[in-house]
Amino acid sequence: MIAVMTIQAQSRFGVTGVYPVSSSGTALLTPMESLPWMNLPLKDWGFMLDAGAGLNGDASGQLYAISLAKREGSHSFLLRYTPGYIREFSLVKSDQYLSGTGGSYLTALLQYRELFGAGYGYEFDEDFSAGVTLRNFSRKTEDNSVGVVFTSDTLYLLSEKETVTRSRWQFDLGAAYRLLPGLMINLSSHNLYLISQETEGDIYNFSDAVKFSAGADWKPFASLGVSFAGESDGSLLAGVWWSGGAGKVQYTAGSGWFYDNNSSDASGFQPSAAFRYGNAGLSAGAVIYTKKRTSSQEEFERNRITSLINDGYSGDRFTISLQYFLEARSSGSLTVEDVTVIENIYTSLAGEYAERPFASALVRNLSGKPLKVRIGSAIQGYHEQQIFSPAVYIPSGDTLRILVYTLVTGGYNEKKSVLAQVKFSFYAGDEGEPEEEIVKPVLLYGINAWNGRTRDLNYFIGRDIQELGSRAKQIISDSAGFAFETQQARQFAYIRGLYQTIAKGLSYVSDPLATSDYVQFPLETMQVRGGDCDDLSVLFAALYESIGIETALIDYSASSGMRHVTVMVNTGLFPEEAWMITSNEQKYFIKKDIYGDDRVWIPLEVTEFRGFNESWEAGAERFSREAIQEYGLVKGTVTLIDVY
Repeated sequence: MIAVMTIQAQSRFGVTGVYPVSSSGTALLTPMESLPWMNLPLKDWGFMLDAGAGLNGDASGQLYAISLAKREGSHSFLLRYTPGYIREFSLVKSDQYLSGTGGSYLTALLQYRELFGAGYGYEFDEDFSAGVTLRNFSRKTEDNSVGVVFTSDTLYLLSEKETVTRSRWQFDLGAAYRLLPGLMINLSSHNLYLISQETEGDIYNFSDAVKFSAGADWKPFASLGVSFAGESDGSLLAGVWWSGGAGKVQYTAGSGWFYDNNSSDASGFQPSAAFRYGNAGLSAGAVIYTKKRTSSQEEFERNRITSLINDGYSGDRFTISLQYFLEARSSGSLTVEDVTVIENIYTSLAGEYAERPFASALVRNLSGKPLKVRIGSAIQGYHEQQIFSPAVYIPSGDTLRILVYTLVTGGYNEKKSVLAQVKFSFYAGDEGEPEEEIVKPVLLYGINAWNGRTRDLNYFIGRDIQELGSRAKQIISDSAGFAFETQQARQFAYIRGLYQTIAKGLSYVSDPLATSDYVQFPLETMQVRGGDCDDLSVLFAALYESIGIETALIDYSASSGMRHVTVMVNTGLFPEEAWMITSNEQKYFIKKDIYGDDRVWIPLEVTEFRGFNESWEAGAERFSREAIQEYGLVKGTVTLIDVY
């Protein structure tokens, strides 16, 4: 099932407000006006009670509806009893104005109500759902008139009352399709097919105008959604909602704006908020109209009744809804109580998520024996094939939180961040179909996005390593500036010569906040001829690594929160050979290489472009001061991260 937002134009106006709908069952059950495609946010059973009260002097409470829902696989079922979907009018027969009191005038009393409804929905796949709804309405008319009775000497006027009840059945269809990750479109009908006892031409009939509603729901971010719906008669609704939570706790807040093209008075706002803990949920909202609720009898007879909960005669009101979900399936071996996305995915980090979980799931073993549980995940538009996390065993009757891992393939090249859907499939044992499937949104950051962990710059360093190696070797072969006095100092000569060549023409672009969310790849930095300290460190580390020269990243983290990254390079010299490049012991650092041997390493300040000696001097001075003299390596304010 896909995550959508419920919105209501006039035929789709619901009393409970604006909420997201989630296949995980963390959202609230919604009335059939709001979800005509009937893809209910349930795992098993759901129960909802809607009540409310007026805000314009009439504070009497009213029970609107009682709903019972069931989901079985791809099938959804809903039954609803609506004692509070009722409207009553008293029409003065001697003039054309609505009146709440009859006085001495003759009146006609009208009562409109919806008795009950039923719905069925089918989920064809994770992108497409469709459903049908059936609703029963009735209209009772009490027509008062005066009868004349003559006696021999007297004329009597007698009040007479005629009561007529008419009912009708209303069938409608709805469908929803996920066009793109985070973008869903929907289409539904109103009065598509009617079976009615009403007399044709009766001005007090329900409106029988056939209408269609089209809408779109867009989630630009994981916790924020916006929606729009329009009807064929010009009625509109727009909405926005925000949601969040963790584990059993989920919460949502939103507001909708509605406009009825048939009645300029039937327009206003519908703020709402909801909270759910485990299997129980509570929501509250209000309907606030922008104009005083008045309408003429002429308009009433012309437009008829189109909605029992929102028209030109409705008043401001407060609503409250209680929900309870029964989600354990005794027929299955497991049930999923919660799925949480721990971390959105940085696509530049390649295989990082094979060892670092991006999500977790709370799974309960319903079987009478220890159960092997496997979780597969597939990210739409990224890798459609399921990636399985390590299987775990859950003791009988126990609940366990399982970590979910994935693999990031190297072929992803999207620069912009994309909101995608990840489908989690839960398997009992080694074979068979998944017992449950849950879809959650996840943000795929663009390939240049960085999480701020210095060690993860390794993934940027390794991306262009082959092409950089070719360029570096070509520079060495074409240049005469790589002379070295001894064979041992050959590697130092390469370090010096490459820096002199590449640094020419580069410029440093300072990051004033010392934050990091975007890092250039080495070839990008060479193309634009500049970057900040992260970009330049990635470039020079990749350049040296491409020809087999070991490097390490130096991460300076000051107490003020300012961060700076630069590079340390392995000269290949043993400690006793350091004299070949300098007599100043503060200009180098003894560090083990990949083979465990002590070697001479030199710090470089990659933002210094006047020359190699100036870069070495600045890098060595800062490292000696902050890392050695001020004990930065011991305190943790300076960190060395090996490039691999």
